[in-house]
Amino acid sequence: MPDNHPYNASLRIQHIGPHENANLQISMGEKGPFKVGIFATNGSGKTTLSKQFRLQRLQNDLKDGEALRDAATFLSIGQGSGLFRFKFDKQGSTVNEQYEVKYKAGEPPRIHNKTDFIFHVFNSDYVRETIEPNNFGPDDTISGYIIGKEAVDVSKEKKDLASYKDRHEHIKDAIDNQVSTAIQELDKLAIRSNTKEYKNLNFENLLENSNILEELETFEALKSKLKKLESIPEDLTDVSEVKEFNQDFEFAKTVSSDLNEIVSVSSISEAFKEKIQNKEEFIKAGLISLEGDSEVICPFCEQDLLEQQLQLIDRYKEYFEDTETKFKQKLKRKKNNFESLLTSLQQKQQEFLKAGKQWEKIRNYFPTHSTETFPELKDPETAIDWERLYQIIEAKRKSPSEPVDESTMSHVQNLIRELNQYISTELSTSIYEANDLIRKVNLTKTNSSNEILSLKRRLCNARFILLQKKTESDFTTLKNLNTSIKATIDAIDRAESKTKHAKKAKISEEFRNLIRYVFHDKYIFNEEENCLEFKSQSLRESAQDILSDGEKSIIAFCYYLAEVHRVVNKTSDYDKLFFIIDDPVSSMDFHFTYSISTLLGELESRYDDMSSKENLRLLLLTHNIEFMSVVLRNNVLTRGGYVLTPGAINKLNKELIMPYQEHLMDVYRVAEKGIAPNHTTPNSMRHIIETINKFECPGNNYNLKEFINDNEELKSCSGIHILVQDGSHGYIRDQSAMTPDLIKKGCESIIKFISGRYERQITNIKNSVKNL
Repeated sequence: MPDNHPYNASLRIQHIGPHENANLQISMGEKGPFKVGIFATNGSGKTTLSKQFRLQRLQNDLKDGEALRDAATFLSIGQGSGLFRFKFDKQGSTVNEQYEVKYKAGEPPRIHNKTDFIFHVFNSDYVRETIEPNNFGPDDTISGYIIGKEAVDVSKEKKDLASYKDRHEHIKDAIDNQVSTAIQELDKLAIRSNTKEYKNLNFENLLENSNILEELETFEALKSKLKKLESIPEDLTDVSEVKEFNQDFEFAKTVSSDLNEIVSVSSISEAFKEKIQNKEEFIKAGLISLEGDSEVICPFCEQDLLEQQLQLIDRYKEYFEDTETKFKQKLKRKKNNFESLLTSLQQKQQEFLKAGKQWEKIRNYFPTHSTETFPELKDPETAIDWERLYQIIEAKRKSPSEPVDESTMSHVQNLIRELNQYISTELSTSIYEANDLIRKVNLTKTNSSNEILSLKRRLCNARFILLQKKTESDFTTLKNLNTSIKATIDAIDRAESKTKHAKKAKISEEFRNLIRYVFHDKYIFNEEENCLEFKSQSLRESAQDILSDGEKSIIAFCYYLAEVHRVVNKTSDYDKLFFIIDDPVSSMDFHFTYSISTLLGELESRYDDMSSKENLRLLLLTHNIEFMSVVLRNNVLTRGGYVLTPGAINKLNKELIMPYQEHLMDVYRVAEKGIAPNHTTPNSMRHIIETINKFECPGNNYNLKEFINDNEELKSCSGIHILVQDGSHGYIRDQSAMTPDLIKKGCESIIKFISGRYERQITNIKNSVKNL
């Protein structure tokens, strides 16, 4: 059935060749094959376009270990990346055909062909790489078959296939709706759509069962955390770090040696000792005040000291100078040091616990710290048996002359080791670990936006996992349907496959016919020898020397048309062909140009296995305005012509490239339709003769008179040279220099001349005049 929807084609080219940022849109109209031409001047990036499409075949032809050349060779100067995207679709159709090439310097181009098209590209690279190495003959290594079809009844299979596809589409739509719902939920959470995890949430990843990183928390739980995180108070302060414990406890290391001392008991009575020990510090302070004082006055009550008081003072001094007394004072200082150390450790523990509570308060806002735990610190009062230590010291004070038993000394040494372990290891390590956690949570608080982004990424993953679970059954069904669809298609293909044709034979036959069409008997293609022949002589080794540049170009184009049979694998592939043809008339004279134009015009009827002429797709690129004029005049390009300019594509004005046709129509009307000539008719006659002169003799410097004299039909009208010369140049005259009959006779001579050489031109003009 013909498709009446308009074609749309678009090109997007960024930083490739001369194209910086080109967006080209073409609306092609309705019905018929897609055949469009683009005219471009040299250097405007025409060949760059054809090379993008040729990459598909180059990639398909790569052998193991090979890669396409570096993308940098395609990119614009100074650019590190680029993009080529071609879209081809029909309005009203859900099918969007897209071919894309992405470039990144230092890497091969990445090609994504999301179409069924087989791009068959003709350009200078094709000629250089495909036929030139084989001396303008087919490749000897061509192999393989084209699978044909036979008329078999596969109506049941096709009915089943349609049913599978309908069910597949229904389930896919349901999944797409669930994906849309999930995306809307993420949008409500203000998650940026360019986030990688957000982009992961799509049908393709679900179908491939992508392994998103496992998320231990549910989507709803993470939503609650995000809400809490976004509600952080503005005045929330940082957690203060715990300062290191720097109090000296070297004194503890000598306690064992102190306890091991044996001190002789003094002669001072025990009663007097006990009396002093109860107020030792007070008495000691008084004695210090009396030192150096010449007056004998009590430092406390300021009364004169009598002999009895002075004797008592001497006894006090004797006591403090006593070795036993000094030893006991030393042990007392040891005990005081231990008590002070315990107090400092308890204060450090309180500082530690306070920091832990502050950390816990802030930590609860941030999910990344939810699994972290603030280190514990033992209570120093319970970690060490302080009371036992004090008891041992006091016992030694009371009995300085008595040795401490070995068991008690061992216990003291263990207590000192435990104290050192607590301060040097447990306390130090706990402070270090606590401060590390404090610094991390403070940094997270400062950079809360990163924490929010991290949580949003996890939300995307959690929503993906939730969607995976909800659609798991549907995707299982889809995969089974895909298997059924593939199996049914394969069954249909097997049933329809009747014959197979050798590709090499098809190419050889097509190439032989094309060579005969273009050259008649001048050159022939010998299928057995697989080479061109000239006057029965093989050109296998001498084609490069014998053939002209124009002949090489048209032979290469003939091979391109024949090689279609190489790029297809089954007859249905002919409907997938997309011809990209870049300047096939390089170095050709007009005779070959017309041959090329004719071949292009008959393209849709050349391949019998193409199911419909409307399936033909052709993009013709050229910088030859005369060639463009020919193909447009002869309706080869059903979708018309366009002009490529930097960054845009515009419709080509037909009148600008086909003045010849307009002039020929005017002359035909005068010669055949009885229209009276006017002042422009001689100018039209001159334009026609000069155009044909240039067409037939592009390399010769024939002047107008010489060309007329060399052609009997023109020469038969005497005075035609003077008529066109005089009638097409401006002179001031009082009366006409020529009669209408003379002009009409000249027009008839020109029409007769063209009819004899280019009959189809006159046929086209007759049809055009008839339709006016």
